[in-house]
Amino acid sequence: MAQINRVDWMMIGVFAAGFFSAGVVWSFGVAFIRSKSGNLLGQRFVKGISIASEIIFLYFSIKVFMDGLELG
Repeated sequence: MAQINRVDWMMIGVFAAGFFSAGVVWSFGVAFIRSKSGNLLGQRFVKGISIASEIIFLYFSIKVFMDGLELG
């Protein structure tokens, strides 16, 4: 059975903090763009862009997580 030492826990913490930070920055960015473009482009277009943004973020989240598992 593999043991997780102190360095591994530290790397997991750094990874989780970076992942969380990226999620927050992405969310604020999408909210800012949505607020600025809502009246200009129309609600239907903005909703479509928001859904596309969610799918892209989900894809990259899964990719980063799976790549991290392969390294371990």
